[in-house]
Parts: sequence; C-alpha cells; structure tokens
Amino acid sequence: MTTPTPQDTIDLALAVEGIYNDAQFRRADSYPALVATWADKRPVPTLEELEASWQAILEDQADESAEKSELQQKRSDNAGKIVLDDYRGTSPQIQALARKIAWLEAEIRDLRYLD
Repeated sequence: MTTPTPQDTIDLALAVEGIYNDAQFRRADSYPALVATWADKRPVPTLEELEASWQAILEDQADESAEKSELQQKRSDNAGKIVLDDYRGTSPQIQALARKIAWLEAEIRDLRYLD
C-alpha cells in the first residue's frame, strides 16, 4: 500500500487501528508521536491526509444527502395519481398514454408498498 495523496480516500480503518490498537498509544501525546510508536509496518497516513480524507467523506455524505432530499422532494411534488377522466375527449393516443402512465404509477406504488 502506498501513502495516499490528499485527493485519495484514506483507509480510515487503518488509521483507527493505528490509533486505538497500538499498545503504546497512551504514551503518545500527539499524532506524530503515535505514528513514531506504531509497530505496524504499513504506511501511516499523515494527519493532513486524514483530515483531507475525512473532509472528502463529509462532502460525499452531504452530496448524497442533498440528492436524497431532492429526490424525496420530487416524489412528494409528483405524488398525485393521474386521473384518467381528465383525458376523456382527447386523442386516442393521449388517452392510451394516460392509461399507461396510470398503470406505471400503480406498479411503482405496489413496488414501494405505498397505498
């Protein structure tokens, strides 16, 4: 394993293992001191790399949360069922499309256990 660059995701499990499982941890008063006492031969990320990786993780989580919120908002905005009576008197193609959309909406509700 090579030492990751700040753009790469740090193996946080490796870092946590180094911090909490090292027998000499209690004598280390700083991250560099801890790294100096770490007996494992794998490369240890620097504190800056850990911070950069953690920031990237937080940004990814924020982006994912924003996407979920946006999708939930779109679902809420479009939650109304299509009313086929609204399409009476329109062309047969529009009526057929409305029936297909209504069927798809019902299938989606069934798959999500809604209604």
